Amino acid sequence: SMLDSSELRAGVKLSGVVDSIDASAMTVKLSPHLKAVVPALHMSDATHKKAHKKFKVGQTVSGAVLEVQPEKRKILMTMKKSLVDSKYPIIGSLSDVSAGMKSHGVVTGIRDDGIFVTFYNSMSGMIGESQLGLKSSQSPHDAFSVGQIVKARVLGANIKTRKLRLTLLTKQQAADVAARSDKLGGLAVGEQVRGVVKQVLKRNEHALPRDEKDDTSENSEGGEEGEEEVVGYIVQLDTSAKNASSETFGRLDVGHL
Repeated sequence: SMLDSSELRAGVKLSGVVDSIDASAMTVKLSPHLKAVVPALHMSDATHKKAHKKFKVGQTVSGAVLEVQPEKRKILMTMKKSLVDSKYPIIGSLSDVSAGMKSHGVVTGIRDDGIFVTFYNSMSGMIGESQLGLKSSQSPHDAFSVGQIVKARVLGANIKTRKLRLTLLTKQQAADVAARSDKLGGLAVGEQVRGVVKQVLKRNEHALPRDEKDDTSENSEGGEEGEEEVVGYIVQLDTSAKNASSETFGRLDVGHL
C-alpha cells in the first residue's frame, strides 16, 4: 500500500531504497512520493564515522521511524538494529513514560558530569555521573561514546520541558548509591526515630555570639552558680530499618525536649 507521512509514527518499522548518501546523512526512498532521512548517527549500531561507506545508492535498507516532523514534511529514520529490534517499549512522547520503565536510547552527548540520552521524537534526558554506574577511576568520556545504545530506566519527567530523569543503575545499585550519599541515613523530616545520646553539649562549646551568652548567663538552667548550661545533645540515630551503611548523627536542642 502507498505510504503517507500522516500514517507514520515513531517506532514503526519500514524499508526503502537508498536514494543518496554522504558522511552526514542518508536519504531513503520509501515510496514514489515519500522519503526519509537517516542521520549519520543512526546509520548503524557502530559509532565510527565511516558507517556510510557500507551503503550504496539503490541498496534496499530497513529501519524504523525515529521522528516525524509534520510541519516540515520530514521523516527521520533510524537503522540502529539495537534500537529497532529492542524488546523494551519505546519512548516517543510523555504519554509513553512511566516511572520505573526501561527503554533503549542513544547517547547523543557526553560531559564531565554525565551523558545525554535521546529516544524517539527527540525525547531526551541527562544522566548524572552518579547514575552511570562508573568505576571510581572512570569518567563519562572513558565509558561512553556518542552513538552508543544504552538501556536506561526512567525516574520521572518534567512536563514543562519534556526532559526525562534517567538512570543506568539497577534498583539495587540506585539504593546503594542513595544510602552512601544520604547523610540522613534515609530519614525524612518529621519521621520518628530512636537514638542514643553520645555527647552532651554545653554553652561554652558553641560559637554563640558573646551578647547571647551574656544575656542568658543569669537564667541558666544549670542549677548551681558557675555550672555550665546544657544546650543540647548529639544523638546517634537508629537507621537500621533504612539499611543505611553509615552511622547517622543528629543534634537535639534542649528547646525541643
